[in-house]
Amino acid sequence: MTVSRPRGTARHAAQGPARASKALRALYARAGTIAEITGLEGELSQREADLESLQARQRALAQQTSDATLSLHLRGKAAAAPAAATKPGGFWSGLKRGWHTFAISAGWLLTALGASLPFLVVAALAGYGVWWVRRRRPQAPAPAAIPATPPIEGA
Repeated sequence: MTVSRPRGTARHAAQGPARASKALRALYARAGTIAEITGLEGELSQREADLESLQARQRALAQQTSDATLSLHLRGKAAAAPAAATKPGGFWSGLKRGWHTFAISAGWLLTALGASLPFLVVAALAGYGVWWVRRRRPQAPAPAAIPATPPIEGA
């Protein structure tokens, strides 16, 4: 069995700023004006700080991985997992499982009723209050019906 590190580790990430620092040093050697030199110095110091940060992170990750615990349980073909116990069939076992399912369903329904009961009580009290107020309020008289006039013939 061999252990390999995945690509893209902190070691690979630290090589990018190192190459960039070398390239900036080459540009520093070819710089002609003071403005170019100060710009390159700022960029170089930023790259070196990034490189040091990545190297410190790499060291911290290396320490964490060296302290990690690995548990390995090997099982051969002879030590296969035990077969799951099969439930007996038949009328009585079906009745037993059906009753168990019924009891669980009833428990869930009673739990839902218990959870919604306070809200139902508040709604019932509010409904009773509306009914009581409407019953006590005097009704407006109905508008009088206008008698229908028969159509005038010959007009």
